[in-house]
Amino acid sequence: MILSSYSVALASAIHRKAAEPAYIAGLPPDHVMRRNENVFAFAISAASLEVLQMLMMVVAPLGISNPGEQTYHFVPGILDVTQPRGCKETCLYPGLTAKGDHSGLVVIGRHRQAEKAQETLRVAHLSRNWRYRLADTVERLSERAPRRLVTKR
Repeated sequence: MILSSYSVALASAIHRKAAEPAYIAGLPPDHVMRRNENVFAFAISAASLEVLQMLMMVVAPLGISNPGEQTYHFVPGILDVTQPRGCKETCLYPGLTAKGDHSGLVVIGRHRQAEKAQETLRVAHLSRNWRYRLADTVERLSERAPRRLVTKR
């Protein structure tokens, strides 16, 4: 199967055609567009719940930043909230929190070509003249420094 890139023009044309009742009536009975699957409302609902959870973690209203698992059920219109449970003593996740690549875990294995390319770049950088390396460092540091407005008096 060959995947093609998303085309805004094609999607727009399909959307315009789909809005025409005559176009829908002319489709075969088993066509995907005749299944009455409008998942847009569900996608927007899931996105809004994600935004609300992110805001809760950042803002922490009333000191609550993690309400635990929240599961919304459409048919009865109920939001289940599960009380957060801590890890068991044997859980290894708390020790890995915020360690990223420095956690010591190798999940997908080593990428020998990437390691070789990184080493080549490191050696090339070190072999450059010290003046160029110093200039690069100063430039990087100046990009991180806060910009201040200079006003003439």
